[in-house]
Amino acid sequence: MIPLNLTNSSNLFNEVHALIASRNALLAHAFLLAAQREMSINYSAERFEDMKLLNRFWRLQLGNLRINTIDARECLVDCQDKQVWIENFATYILPVIVERHLPRTA
Repeated sequence: MIPLNLTNSSNLFNEVHALIASRNALLAHAFLLAAQREMSINYSAERFEDMKLLNRFWRLQLGNLRINTIDARECLVDCQDKQVWIENFATYILPVIVERHLPRTA
């Protein structure tokens, strides 16, 4: 696993962090810690690699909840326009993150 370096990471990762921080600074910090532990960035990978990594991370977080999160997880599309992805994240994923205090760590 390659350590996550926020200074070199994608704008998408930084935008997700900023969205979470706008609602809850503690959850944003938890996201940074969990991402460093569970995600890796491959800088030679295809264009949508960061989106795929974020999607996998949030699908696992949402899937481990004891509520139905299928609708929210369906919004995490791997190859999507970045702005559409961010809008979907803010509309469907962020409320669940805040309400359920995600991410959770093992």
